Amino acid sequence: MALRRSRSISRVVVDPDTLRQTSQRTIHYVYADQTKAADDQVQTVAYTRAATVDTVDQTVLSYGNWTTADATYAAVMSPTLIGYTPDIATVTAATATKVGEALATTVTYAADPESITVQFVDETAGNTVLKSVPLNGYYGDVADYNATADIAKYTQLGYVLTASDLPDQLVYTEGQPVYTIKLAHQRVTVSVDHPGTPGSAIDPTNPDGPKYPAGTAQTDLQKTVTRTIEYQYADGTEAATPVQQSVTFDRTATFDMVTGDRLTYSDWAVATGQSAVVAAVTSPTITGYQASSDEVAATTLTSQSQPQTIVITYAPQAMTATVTFIDATSGQTLTATPVTGDYGTTSAYSPAAQITAYEQQGYQLADNDVPTTGIQFDQVGTPRNYTVKLTHRLTTVTPSEPGNPGQPIDGDNPDGPKYPRMEARLHPRSRKPLPFIAMRRLTKSANK
Repeated sequence: MALRRSRSISRVVVDPDTLRQTSQRTIHYVYADQTKAADDQVQTVAYTRAATVDTVDQTVLSYGNWTTADATYAAVMSPTLIGYTPDIATVTAATATKVGEALATTVTYAADPESITVQFVDETAGNTVLKSVPLNGYYGDVADYNATADIAKYTQLGYVLTASDLPDQLVYTEGQPVYTIKLAHQRVTVSVDHPGTPGSAIDPTNPDGPKYPAGTAQTDLQKTVTRTIEYQYADGTEAATPVQQSVTFDRTATFDMVTGDRLTYSDWAVATGQSAVVAAVTSPTITGYQASSDEVAATTLTSQSQPQTIVITYAPQAMTATVTFIDATSGQTLTATPVTGDYGTTSAYSPAAQITAYEQQGYQLADNDVPTTGIQFDQVGTPRNYTVKLTHRLTTVTPSEPGNPGQPIDGDNPDGPKYPRMEARLHPRSRKPLPFIAMRRLTKSANK
């Protein structure tokens, strides 16, 4: 019996890639401008098949049908992107229809509409909202708004910027953000050097802007307190030029530029270069008059001091003139009569009555320098002296017209000089007058 030679059987190697295949669905996520919004989602369905091989020839005779355990593409929720909304919230499940297919689905994200609010608040008025600016756009966009113009408008109305959280670039984001620009009322201070004009614009270049309120004029910021010293005669007429002393006081005023109110003043202060003390003033010297006060003392004036008027009265000085009656025969002074009067006046004094009285005593007027128009008191420091000179009046007696000793020489003046007793007899027939010695004695006796 013949023996056959045996053959060895080897394993046929089949390329595994020919036994496996896939189908795919790719989900793309893009923004409206087609730029990538999120990573793609790739879904795969796996297929397999069997191969029949000739083990002798080492060849693949045939392939079986493609089969898969799950031909479904699962539903996929689109990812959440802040500020954007997908046009497909969920890509629905699908069944692969053939091996090797490549499906594609695109999900487009549109920016969400967003809003921004910019508000202007008045800090001085308790954060009252002055204005709200609503802005609308889409997420991620830059808002087309600049607050510079609005701030400038409020500045012209008297506000001043105090704070702001407004970013340099205003981008729409989620949450409807509110940005706040804080403004405060500007306070304006005026002074004597730079006063206001009530009713006129604070800023001349902005005539419709805030105005200066009442109480800001220079007359409201400065006051002068005056002490006046007047010099008068007793009749009220002016004796000398009045002296005025004054102190000026200044203050500032501060007010709310927005409302024009809340006006406050600083304390009054003595103006620069001045002193609150007014100096002592010596009363002027006026010839023939005496001031009621030699000096007005220094004093301190305050802003509350009332205007003062001090009157210094000048009274005429009392003056005396002397009228001396002299017995010119004997050289003796008979009497000295003082005549008084005020400076600047004329005395009505006349020596006539005294002269008459002396004449009744046997004198006769020899000289009189007393002015007939009266004694004028117009000199100070130089006494006025006047003299009335009288001489003895001589009476001649004769035998034919003898005197009667002890009887009045003048019958009309019974109290006047009397005839003296004669020292020698007269010859009854003599017509001669008495000797001179006898006449002298007669006059002398007559004056006793």
